Amino acid sequence: MRQLQGAADALQSGLFHQMGYLALHADADLARATLHDWAPTFALSADALTFAALFAIAIWLLFQASWWLVARAGRRWSGRSRPYLS
Repeated sequence: MRQLQGAADALQSGLFHQMGYLALHADADLARATLHDWAPTFALSADALTFAALFAIAIWLLFQASWWLVARAGRRWSGRSRPYLS
């Protein structure tokens, strides 16, 4: 019971303390069983890879558009018409 309470207390602390505790108190049998039973969450088919690539491109374009809008608003707010000109 004392060991279980110590483990619970260690896992109620900060992130780095939790990582240190888990690294020092690793259970090899549990890790082996987890890796043995693990299955990917999606199939690596051509359709899945195409979808993942298109989704990544869409997110990247959304990021680029929002970055451009923020930069344009910042230039307008600061009174500069073009970036990096003094």
